[in-house]
Amino acid sequence: MTSHVDPGELVHSCLEGNSASICGFVDNLLTLTTNVGHVTGMLLDPTTITFRYAGNDQCDVRTERAKSKFRMVCARLGVLLTDRGRANKGSSLYGGEGCIPHQIEGGRLAQIKVSFKNTADEQRFDLHRDDGLWGK
Repeated sequence: MTSHVDPGELVHSCLEGNSASICGFVDNLLTLTTNVGHVTGMLLDPTTITFRYAGNDQCDVRTERAKSKFRMVCARLGVLLTDRGRANKGSSLYGGEGCIPHQIEGGRLAQIKVSFKNTADEQRFDLHRDDGLWGK
């Protein structure tokens, strides 16, 4: 994936219809974050997910069952923090912070700082590439 990929394209290719690919979508978001440095996602309304990335660029994407799909994305981030990342104490599927390693081209590891909220009342995530934690 290159840095010019639009999150809207990712949503439509991975989250449309009944066969949503949540794992693939989150992997693509992590790759996008390594390319652009920062990606923020939040639910704008029950049918719209908004992404901010690469400075102040914004993409609003309408999709069926946006809230359900977005909550699954946030839960996936929680799973990755617990399973292969470094979750801060108190992190769960409902929110938390920590770092997730993500393999990039050349076999190197990028560390992605993650902060997310996944409750009935609030859903959002912030992903930041941590340039100080690049691996080999």
